[in-house]
Amino acid sequence: MSGGLIGKNPKVDMVASLVIGGFLLFLAYVFYGKLIDLEQNGGSMKVNAIVYALYEIGGAVGATGAFVAGALFFFYRSYRAFLKLK
Repeated sequence: MSGGLIGKNPKVDMVASLVIGGFLLFLAYVFYGKLIDLEQNGGSMKVNAIVYALYEIGGAVGATGAFVAGALFFFYRSYRAFLKLK
């Protein structure tokens, strides 16, 4: 992590990480809603093997946990970039 996400500018890194984290949280929300809808109404959806394995282990919450974990990682990166501004 020597150069940051975008470059050596911590302001850009902070904003980019916030945007990516927010986008991942939005994806988690949408994906969770789709999974719950499919569970209640029946149906199927094509997903990759990792998401399928997470769903088999933890259900809808487990499958969306990867998105939330990614969002938390980018929020942490944004916080670290914010600390560099001081």
